[in-house]
Amino acid sequence: MKKWWWLLLLIPFIVIWQSVNIYQSTLADEKVLHKQAEARAKKIVKGIKVNKVEHFHGKDSYQVVHAINEDGEAVYVWVPDNNKKKPVIKKASEGWTEERVKEQVISERNPIEIIDIRLGMMSGTPLWEVKYVDNNDQYTYYYMNFQNGELVKRYSIKEKKT
Repeated sequence: MKKWWWLLLLIPFIVIWQSVNIYQSTLADEKVLHKQAEARAKKIVKGIKVNKVEHFHGKDSYQVVHAINEDGEAVYVWVPDNNKKKPVIKKASEGWTEERVKEQVISERNPIEIIDIRLGMMSGTPLWEVKYVDNNDQYTYYYMNFQNGELVKRYSIKEKKT
């Protein structure tokens, strides 16, 4: 009987241990991609100071590097995870700001909650991805062209209610 108790205690421990291990491994992979993207961006744009790197997963995955160039201008570098594709570099002044995107989505779509706004890339076009909850309680992805703010694509996912 004692063996069963030990076994019952050991199984949850192993499950938790492996779950933590998988989670940490996933985070480590993302950090490696961020570091690689930062290094590629620094090779392309000399003298930049990187502020942050965030991921974008669409048809193709990108790491988007937010940086300041030697002239003190904010720049973005879309670094594809696929090394065969070329990175895209844009000055922040060439496109819409995150705040302007947020204001546009609020005025056009009237979301209940904006969950995330990030830069991305779709079919070679730099864009803003806005994830929000709409009035129908749906997660909605709203993609706006980085340079002119035009709608590129929008789709909603209905949350299944139990």
